[in-house]
Amino acid sequence: AEGNNTVTLSDVGAATGDALVEAYVLAAGAQTFTLGAAAQSVTADGTGDNGAIVIDTDTQTTVSGTFTSAGNDTIKLNVETNNTNISTATTTDVDTIDLANDVDVTMTVTQHGALNAAAGDNTITLSDAGTITGDTNVETYVLANGGGTTITIGADGQNVTTGNGADTIDVGTRTATGTFTTSATS
Repeated sequence: AEGNNTVTLSDVGAATGDALVEAYVLAAGAQTFTLGAAAQSVTADGTGDNGAIVIDTDTQTTVSGTFTSAGNDTIKLNVETNNTNISTATTTDVDTIDLANDVDVTMTVTQHGALNAAAGDNTITLSDAGTITGDTNVETYVLANGGGTTITIGADGQNVTTGNGADTIDVGTRTATGTFTTSATS
């Protein structure tokens, strides 16, 4: 459809967005919504029905929409496809982010704070600098270029590749068995 289109759903259930629609407003209640386009935005119903909303990225490899909880709903973003970049998505209202089996993702430090689950073998590439603790279920971290990131490893075998600036890898009390790779300019 031409222009900027918003579809408001009147009932709950599993739905998949049409690639030609820019935004969806969901009905009140628990439901799963599958993105139909990279820039698609999703807003929870404004009445806030304490709904558990799952947004699946499906085959999208770039996710840049805005996900908004207008009430007291909870939003879980499921990243389903390997090598997906969610770093430009507005996820302020997303409560948790889950990575499907063997999915690698590019995300912001703030988005990493919402990471809830990571199945299989995962690599997280950070798009910006900050301070994080590695998730115990993530095997490898790639830090953003420019330096300024401090990572405390979350598992003994966690691997870390630094960006091209001054980063800090803190092993804390762990017996580090992973591989730490630094760039020539770090």
